[in-house]
Amino acid sequence: MPPRPPDYRQAFPQLTDDNHEKKSEFDPRYNCIGFAAGTKLWWWPKRIPGMNRYWPPGVPQEVTIEAFVKAFEFKGYAVCSDGALEEGFEKIALFGKGDEPKHAARQIDKRYWASKLGGNIDIHHELKAVEGDQYGQIIRYMKRAKPQT
Repeated sequence: MPPRPPDYRQAFPQLTDDNHEKKSEFDPRYNCIGFAAGTKLWWWPKRIPGMNRYWPPGVPQEVTIEAFVKAFEFKGYAVCSDGALEEGFEKIALFGKGDEPKHAARQIDKRYWASKLGGNIDIHHELKAVEGDQYGQIIRYMKRAKPQT
């Protein structure tokens, strides 16, 4: 009998040994939205009892795709047409069900994206491997110019 996949793989059945890699241990201090924004903060527009959270100033405190787009615009992102790798740009993908945002992933390279699975672990994965019941489908792509080094 094959070994049972890790618990997160139960929630994301499209993840396979060949299309993702675990990159961190469990850390409940930050979520996927903060992680995609490049921080280790729990980004969420609504209060969560007993939890520290962050939401950009001036952005509507609502759980909608448009509010999340505005939150990433605060970090310099703009809506773009696709997730193709573009020299000189960083991209994110927003996932959702209808108008309800569920997840954000940050592009690593041509094949892989980085995600924080809620308060769980960070992974690098093929983008569509996290689509499904948990996060829904990709709703928007956004990009910003990479910082000059």
